[in-house]
Amino acid sequence: MPGTSGNPDFGPADGSSRYATEVTSDPDSSRVRLRQALRRNAQLDLGTQHSWHVYLYPRARVKELADSDALKRLLLEAERLGLMELPTVHADVTLRDLAYFDDALASLRIEHAGATFAQDGSPGRVWLSGGTTAAWGGYGPRVDAWWSTIRDGSTIANKVAKLRNSGARRTHLYVELDQASEHGLAIAVGLSSALDEGAEPYTLPTLTPPEGVDELWLWPNGPSDGLRYTAEVGWRRVTFDGTVRAQAGPTS
Repeated sequence: MPGTSGNPDFGPADGSSRYATEVTSDPDSSRVRLRQALRRNAQLDLGTQHSWHVYLYPRARVKELADSDALKRLLLEAERLGLMELPTVHADVTLRDLAYFDDALASLRIEHAGATFAQDGSPGRVWLSGGTTAAWGGYGPRVDAWWSTIRDGSTIANKVAKLRNSGARRTHLYVELDQASEHGLAIAVGLSSALDEGAEPYTLPTLTPPEGVDELWLWPNGPSDGLRYTAEVGWRRVTFDGTVRAQAGPTS
């Protein structure tokens, strides 16, 4: 079975040793846990008049939020004051009320909450979801910095060991970049923004893969270009089908 007992994740269907490929990712673990928790508690009935969409910070305690009355009290109080959005700068809200909302949002790890009127007189519902991810675009130096945080970890070490022991004539390590994480989004934004008219050409990374890896692929988990390192030519920016991306310099 691929990926177990020391076998590479992917290889030739004929069982030959022409190539071996290992696939991994570096997700934001707190966001992964949040997504898992939300699968069980994404929609709540808290007796609200409106329907609310509540966006959570990564370390929000979803089950505790669903089981306690704290979220219900927060949203009902917002409705009592005629608020449709939290945090709020509503002119009619007292400083005392503002302090209550700010403290409640912080303790519940809520980034933002917005209300819509329930349809056809039906009771309101509360939907929980993850909040936003923000990052500056990252060119090659950002890629180098990110790689330095994972290259010595057990995940990469185990993947590289499997490739070294595979006996394959060509080894590939594919690392998916999670755009829900800050580093993944930064690298993806850097790749896409370099295609804008007048943008500076994309600065390629300078890192080198571990010994035993002939090709290293770094790719955002979305519609985007990626980065490919080969032992023969180094780094190239490539499109989804592996074609090298030609980049124009800034316009005058």
